[in-house]
Amino acid sequence: MLDASGPVLPSRNNFWNYAYVSWINGDNDIYLNLDRGTQQEFKTHLLKGYMSYQINNGYPDLEAGLSLDPSLMTVFPNNATEINKLFGQNGKYIPDEPGKSGRGKMVWELDENTRITLEKHPYDKGAPEWHRNYHYHIDSPEGNHQRFLPGQNIPDFLRRFFKK
Repeated sequence: MLDASGPVLPSRNNFWNYAYVSWINGDNDIYLNLDRGTQQEFKTHLLKGYMSYQINNGYPDLEAGLSLDPSLMTVFPNNATEINKLFGQNGKYIPDEPGKSGRGKMVWELDENTRITLEKHPYDKGAPEWHRNYHYHIDSPEGNHQRFLPGQNIPDFLRRFFKK
């Protein structure tokens, strides 16, 4: 699993490291309130860590794609088709509400207590970029309305729902 196990960045203060580690572990509240430049730094640092992880572990996400075994995925994909494959079920499309055109909301009910929502809010012009683009919400016994972006780690507790 990809995590923030890399070295603490000496050029960064403790808050930057704390915020980065919090974001990697699924706490987006701090990240979402950072300026866009710092958010971009986080994404770049995450991508570098992700690529290092993939290289050092024999490219598990590439293998998952080549072998058509979605259970080997480690990060959230950027589209509903891949989530459908991952969990072996098609998400339910939720029609746009008036004034909310382009939301593209999909919901997967994995069991009576676990729901994944993929949506975007392109109509919300004052919202941060991550909110206008596709993002995930996870509601489960492990937490309500946890937010994740494509490319972030899939939490371990969701792996039990992966299609075998």
